[in-house]
Formats: sequence, C-alpha cells, structure tokens
Amino acid sequence: MLVIFSMTSSAYCSANLEAGFKLLQTGHSVAEASKMSGVPRTTLYSKARNCGVICLRESSKKYSEEQIEQAVKAVISKFIFKNVAFVSY
Repeated sequence: MLVIFSMTSSAYCSANLEAGFKLLQTGHSVAEASKMSGVPRTTLYSKARNCGVICLRESSKKYSEEQIEQAVKAVISKFIFKNVAFVSY
C-alpha cells in the first residue's frame, strides 16, 4: 500500500527519500514522487541524480553521421566555432 505524506512539514526522513526513489524507479515523475513521498522536489531530484536513481535524458535531437562529419570538418578548418557547428549542420 502506498502512503501519501504531507508536505506541510519541511522535515523528511530517509524512509521518505527511499519511498521517493522507489516511485522514480517505477516510472513516476519527480514532481509526482515528491508529492507522494513528502520530499521537496529539488531535493529529491538532486539526491536521485547523485545516487544514480535517475539520469539526465539524452538529447532528443539526433544527428546523422554525415552531419557530425561536416560539423567537425567546419570546426577543424576554423570555418565556424564548435558551439555553432552542430546548430548549422
């Protein structure tokens, strides 16, 4: 049975944090897990990242091998700066 904790208190214990981690592992968002476990959202997010419970999402932008090659060549030839290369190609 899942117990929903109150967010009125700023104090939370390790059991709350563990409950938040379990919720994240089962597919809940950080906001949902925060509300359900009683751990502040930013605290839950940072501790979960530090413990490896959640990882940063990969970029949704995928580049083809040809686009990457063109960008690298442009940077090497000093045609454009590297931070502009992937935007341009």
